[in-house]
Amino acid sequence: MDFERSGGLRRQFSATAEIRGASSPSRVGRVKDLSFGGCYVAMPEPFSEGFEVTVRLTTESEVFECDAVVSRVTHGIGMGLRFHTIEPRFRRVLESWLGAAQAGPATGEEEK
Repeated sequence: MDFERSGGLRRQFSATAEIRGASSPSRVGRVKDLSFGGCYVAMPEPFSEGFEVTVRLTTESEVFECDAVVSRVTHGIGMGLRFHTIEPRFRRVLESWLGAAQAGPATGEEEK
């Protein structure tokens, strides 16, 4: 079943995520799902809700980067990120990934 909110459908997706805060060291996690509005990153020590970050997602062949805000946190498990300020070249990468993932199942509600 597909669930939709303002950012669209979340799709299962796997990529390496490097998350950087302005005054914090980078943290690495694994993307579990992705939408035009954001993603969920599994990591044992997520940033705090409301924290502004730069996210860099990497697959074997492509890279996506943008500014984001931590929209929700599950302590010890991961965090939801809401994207903003996506450059056109990275929007094309996101569109490509989501187009390829469209055949897969949606994973639930979109990030707030």
